[in-house]
Amino acid sequence: MYVLDTNILIYFFKGLGGVPQKLLSVSPKDIGIPAVNRYQFSRHFPAA
Repeated sequence: MYVLDTNILIYFFKGLGGVPQKLLSVSPKDIGIPAVNRYQFSRHFPAA
């Protein structure tokens, strides 16, 4: 299981460090995003 911090999420969205390729190769059920990170992203990137 992978638990992602804010920096890894930023790397994913910016396409840096091979993070997108790695995460896309992992099953979504094996990826966790802590509530605090979800909150941070919801404040900066509200749903349209």
